Amino acid sequence: MHNKLGNNQSQVKTLDEKHSPRRNWERWLFGLSIVMLMVSFLILEVASSIASERIRVPFAGLVAGKPITTGTTTITVSDIHHKPGTGRFIARSGYEYLVLTLNVRNNGEKPLNVFPTTDTYIKTNSGVVSYVTPYDLANPFHSGSVLSGESTEGQLSYLVPKNASYKFYVESSWSGGAIPFMAQSEKLKRDNL
Repeated sequence: MHNKLGNNQSQVKTLDEKHSPRRNWERWLFGLSIVMLMVSFLILEVASSIASERIRVPFAGLVAGKPITTGTTTITVSDIHHKPGTGRFIARSGYEYLVLTLNVRNNGEKPLNVFPTTDTYIKTNSGVVSYVTPYDLANPFHSGSVLSGESTEGQLSYLVPKNASYKFYVESSWSGGAIPFMAQSEKLKRDNL
């Protein structure tokens, strides 16, 4: 009888020994999966940081005249002028016309549609938004399709508050999101006073 118990204990021990390496293997795989998950998050964070570095826009906005490339588009804002208006386009009290030149280049393989009336706006620091406003322009920006490898350039006008700090935004699918350009900063406002 003692022999039978000894054999049973021996069999139980043998079964535990068989399961023990499996448990160790499962623990090792679980630990490895946790490490791989953490490495994946780290790689994602690094990739996100690198991507945002490419299109990082300073909080103050981009300087006019400096091209920025996002995705397949290069955008340049230049020749920013503040005008009181003349003739039928005289700015109402406390306002002025902001006239700027926008250049959009299509670096991609497909045409893109540019519509400044919906793709651009001016926004003050207090959140007031102004959209394209009619004005007598020497070279108006024409809406429409920009073919692969081509660019389009023209002037846009906005009726904006005179004594405010504001940015010009290009926001559309082809620009890759809202891109702010400095149109009138606090410094420019002080210099104009």
